[in-house]
Amino acid sequence: MRFTTTIIAAALQFAAVMAAPTDLERRVSCTLTNFRDLPIVKSICTTITISNLTVPAGETLDLTGLSSGTKVIFAGKVTFGYKEWLGPLVSVSGTKITVTGSSGNLLNGGGASWWDGLGGNGGKKKVSAQQPVMFGSDLTISISPSSSLPTT
Repeated sequence: MRFTTTIIAAALQFAAVMAAPTDLERRVSCTLTNFRDLPIVKSICTTITISNLTVPAGETLDLTGLSSGTKVIFAGKVTFGYKEWLGPLVSVSGTKITVTGSSGNLLNGGGASWWDGLGGNGGKKKVSAQQPVMFGSDLTISISPSSSLPTT
């Protein structure tokens, strides 16, 4: 009888541990290098390093609805495919979100493809130069002097 009680108690303890996520599970670090992995990375990761990523034309790098306290780190090169559309290229929201860029990171929006030689809106649909990135509230953004945006 004592053996059975011990096994039942152990099984209940195991079930309780499996049912409730631990702090360790909530602190998963992930590196996003494939755009199609974005939904799962957003759902399980609280430190997201975005590295050597290509965002398909006409798609937003959608970092909205992140878990509270998530850290987003841009590392390496992030390239946005070209399509005439209004954007935004990146959208970020959540509570207590920190966005940083590591040394040498590059966000390449393909500026040369948007140029139509006419300036302003010379007929091409363009992502707004004033707002290529949409930010929600309660964000901390750190811009590294070694981060860069291409000029061509």
